[in-house]
This record gives sequence, structure tokens and C-alpha cells, in this order.
Amino acid sequence: MRSCLYKLSLNIFLIITIFSLIGCGGYIDISKVGISSQPKNVLYSQGLDYLQNRRFSDAYNKFKEISVNFPFSEDGRKALLMSAFVKYSIKEYSKAAAIGKQYIDKYPRYPNIDYVYYLIGVCYANMIRDVSYDQLSSISMIEYMNKIVKEYPGSNYVESARFYIRLGRNQLAAKEMDIGRYYLQNKEYTSAILRFHNVVREYFDTEQIEEALARIIEVYVMMGLVNEASNVSYILQNNYPQGFWCQYAKKIMKSIP
Repeated sequence: MRSCLYKLSLNIFLIITIFSLIGCGGYIDISKVGISSQPKNVLYSQGLDYLQNRRFSDAYNKFKEISVNFPFSEDGRKALLMSAFVKYSIKEYSKAAAIGKQYIDKYPRYPNIDYVYYLIGVCYANMIRDVSYDQLSSISMIEYMNKIVKEYPGSNYVESARFYIRLGRNQLAAKEMDIGRYYLQNKEYTSAILRFHNVVREYFDTEQIEEALARIIEVYVMMGLVNEASNVSYILQNNYPQGFWCQYAKKIMKSIP
């Protein structure tokens, strides 16, 4: 439920932001905002009308026509951004991210470029699959969200970007744990412990850290490395004394002859 509410609020946030960036609210009154009657401006207004009426395919075609035929105009720039947003709106996240990257390549220093990095990052977030699959989308999401945090510290998207970075890091840690458990089940202890150690070393701030420590203890015991297991058990008990994995590790330690 919490995840669904967050996604709903995120969609509302992105919609509000995109319309603030293109400088409009509600339907476009051409005479009121001073837009000329040149064809590209008319096309752009039509594209916005289509978008606001959820005619996404028609909106995308209008924006694409502008960005292709008038690439160096202000309307061409905005149309390219809107093309990415339309693809995001219809959940074509890969295409939205690709258009967003094209926008960054063409307008790298344009104001509000942080929004485009954020939009791309959110697209990758929506493409993340469970840990049985590769986590390239998680890696890409972290890359774009990190860009916001490091290069645009005053951005409105920093707090949300940090949330996504934590989400992505936990996903990568979970992938390492999944591989480690596979090796453990197949009694490939050296390979297993390398994965668990990697979680402790690289993802110590994620939800996976407790299980990683417990699994290291488990592998050490199976390898007959009792002293090493005791050392890790001490760390686990001092940091997570009430956790499930601490109790799990205690049972393993008590089973040692």
C-alpha cells in the first residue's frame, strides 16, 4: 500500500512539474500567452490539448513532428521534453529514457535539466525486475539519481533521488544475496562467502546486512572456521541483537560440537 501511494504521488508530482516547466497551466490560450500563429506553435498547442485529453499517441506525434522539423527552436526543445513525458505517461519507460538522454545531449546546460535526469531515473526505477533477473535498471537508476544529488544539490528532486538511491542499493544487495544463497545451497562455499562479504563491504547501509553477516557465520561454520564465525557473530550480536538473523546465527553457533 505504501509503495502504491508513493507511486501515485510521484505521478502527480511529475505531471505538475512538467507543466510548470513548459510554462502553462490548464488549456493554452494563444492570445493570452503571446504565442505566435506560426505552424510549430500551433502544432505545439495541439499537442498539449491532446495530452490534456489523454490522447497520448496523437500528442506524441505532434511533439515529435515539432522536434524533428524545428530542432533548434524553443518549441522544438519543449516538444522533445514533452515527447519523453508522453512515453513515460503510457509506461513506455525505455523509450522515455532514450528520449530523455537525447534531450540531455542536446541541451546539457538548460535550466531544469535536473528534472530530465530525474525523469530518466524514475523510468529506470519502473523497469527494475526482481532479483532473479539482472539489475542493470537498478544500476542505471542509481547513476541518474546520483547525478542529481551530486551536481544539483539545490534541486527539488534531491530528497526523492536519495530515496531511489537507497532503493536501488538495496536491490543490488539483494541480488548479491540471491547469488550467494545459490552458491551456499550448492556447497560452493568460497563463491558464496565472496558474495556475502561484498554485501557487508559495499552495501552495509542496506536491509541485507543482517542476513549477510548471518550467512557468513553459516559458511564459516560449514568450512570449519569456528574462530572466524565467532568473530562475525560478535559483530552481529552487538549491532542487531534482537533481529531474526541474529537468532538464526545463534542457533548455528550452538550447533557447533
